[in-house]
Amino acid sequence: MKRRLGWSAAALAVLLAAPFAAGLLLRALLPLENIRSTALRLASERLGREVRVVAVSAALGGAELRGLEISEFPNFKAGTAFKADRVALRIRWLPLLKKKIEIQEVIVSGWEAEIVRGKDLDGGEHAPKSPRSGSPSVGRLRFERGSLRLRDERSGFTVDLNDFSLRADRIGREAPFPVSAAFSIAARSGWKRFEGEADFKGRFDPGGGDPARMALTAEPFKLKAGKASLSSEGRIEDFAAPKADLRLNISPSRPRSFFWLGAGLSVLPLGPLEGRLRLRRSGKDLLIDEARLEGAGLKASAGGKLRRFDGPKPEPDISFSIRAELPEISAKLLKAFLASSPDLALPRPRIEAKARWKGGTLAISSARLALGPLDIKAAGSASFAGKAVRLDLRAETNDFKAEDAARLVPALAVYQPKGRAQLRLRAAGAFPSPALQSEVRVSSLSMILSGRSLSSVEGSVRTESGTVLAKLKGRLDNDDFELDAVGKGLRGPALHVGPELRVDGRLSRLDLTRLAPEDGPSPEKPMRTSGRLAADSVSHQNFQAGPSEISWDLSGLGDLRRLSGTLKLRIGEGKFDDLGPLARGPALLKMALLPILALQKAASLANVPMLPVFDRVSFRGITGDYALENGTMTVRECRLEADAGRVSASGTADLPNDELNLRFETNASSFTAAGSLSDLSVAVEPVPVPIPKPPSPASGEQQAPARTALPSAPPQVEKAVEDTGKVIPRR
Repeated sequence: MKRRLGWSAAALAVLLAAPFAAGLLLRALLPLENIRSTALRLASERLGREVRVVAVSAALGGAELRGLEISEFPNFKAGTAFKADRVALRIRWLPLLKKKIEIQEVIVSGWEAEIVRGKDLDGGEHAPKSPRSGSPSVGRLRFERGSLRLRDERSGFTVDLNDFSLRADRIGREAPFPVSAAFSIAARSGWKRFEGEADFKGRFDPGGGDPARMALTAEPFKLKAGKASLSSEGRIEDFAAPKADLRLNISPSRPRSFFWLGAGLSVLPLGPLEGRLRLRRSGKDLLIDEARLEGAGLKASAGGKLRRFDGPKPEPDISFSIRAELPEISAKLLKAFLASSPDLALPRPRIEAKARWKGGTLAISSARLALGPLDIKAAGSASFAGKAVRLDLRAETNDFKAEDAARLVPALAVYQPKGRAQLRLRAAGAFPSPALQSEVRVSSLSMILSGRSLSSVEGSVRTESGTVLAKLKGRLDNDDFELDAVGKGLRGPALHVGPELRVDGRLSRLDLTRLAPEDGPSPEKPMRTSGRLAADSVSHQNFQAGPSEISWDLSGLGDLRRLSGTLKLRIGEGKFDDLGPLARGPALLKMALLPILALQKAASLANVPMLPVFDRVSFRGITGDYALENGTMTVRECRLEADAGRVSASGTADLPNDELNLRFETNASSFTAAGSLSDLSVAVEPVPVPIPKPPSPASGEQQAPARTALPSAPPQVEKAVEDTGKVIPRR
């Protein structure tokens, strides 16, 4: 019994002493300084850079390096490319007894790395060197809790791989060994953003250390972004002149999930896609032998090359084509991309396009978008060579039915459009403000606009560099019209000058009741306007006239204090009664009839002798000629040829302050009217009386007194004059 206890105590002592003995043996066989120097030498030779370690320790399980740092090329003055908090080395014991280093496992924890395009990927004299035959073998390599940043200083493109874990087992120089990795991705380029998670499983063939024989097989590579996913299987080989042959499977189930795939595929809810990508390096060029995606009504392909791929400015020369029948674009989808999306009901779009991207220019040889009955064709180019993107794009539609357009854009249905139309567009110049040209041609068009019926409309409306040119004819409320108009600066960014509008129009009938009231919308900035409007007849419940015409050339319209220019009118035979409703009409109409409005108001005061009451008047014509300067209107001429008498007016009107100072002459009297229309003050001028002529001294005869000549007047006016003469005593 005592003998057994003795053996047990001895065994326990050996077990307790083994770790200490192993530590002493490790230090004896592989001193710490040897570990440090060996690690630094191997790393420096392999990487062509400076390497430093803060501390090295050894224990039963192996060695541990803390504070490992690797410089940028050629030394730490250029920066730090890699650092790790801890590198643990697990050593195989038996080879160590023969002073041969075989590493069972390497664990790198808390590491950070950065690869900058132009430094690490340029190759050249400081590229990593192939391991020598005397390098220690590694059974397993693990990177834990690390981050890798890929950055292109020229383009600003940055990719951050966070929570990066990597594992490689049974690492050797000849036989392929398995590799797996997992990490999250955050990529950004300008305003574009992408976030996702990646998972890679595959095998790496070291090719005996020869880059030309190295290969990486993906089995597979998976990328997820929300509910969307991409998986790839294939092989990359010949690391001296890489070649890639990959099969792709994409499931973009949510818009924007794969924005980085390109605008053509990123904004649409596509179904599963399959494709193939074959790339190869040839000298300094990257050749795209095949790039293809198919599925869910889509077929896209591309081919070409990127010249000087590793240079500061790669030159693309890539041709591609796309054919797609996409799902219906819902209002919900549009609102996901547009803050104020239009009300659209688009059918399944069909897209066909062929283009070439070469030397910084995207040349679209042909493009077509079919939306049900609407067919849009486009061609042109977009140049990205300079500081600003320059566009030269042209597009036009087929000759489509207006009612079909209302089905695509339900907001148009309220106008009840019918007939046919065609659109042409062109954008040329620097983005985002290129010169825009558009033209809309219509035929047999009818619609309801602001409660008025337009029908049988023919003509076109063109826009060019902020100028709108309209040439139309048709029927307005069953009356014929012709319109030739030019507008500048009517919409768009604020200009140094206000908008301009020239109108030349003709109406078979001008309905004054349909004109906008005085308090209607005014232009945002004072407008300059000129033109002529002729009408075969003028109608209103209180005003009717025959052939009439008004012409004007005014600036400052919309601000009475700045209103200047000229205004002329000619009104044919007609009649009117109470003109009060017309005073509340458009400003241009009120100015044209202002003297007549003042005359009617003065006549209603009944304090002008022999002045007829102009409440119901039949006239043979009205003419007017006015000059305006900063809101003051000078009546150069205004004549009313009425059955009740002939009246002419002159004087001024202060339009902003509603102050009149007018003088009227009739067949029998003259008077002035001052003040506002609502509070008019009338003053009668003295009536001319006969003046006796003295007898001639030579003849000694008495002559009849001479009378002051009066203009001819209607009989009723002449009788009133005679009656007045009877009651006025003669001196």
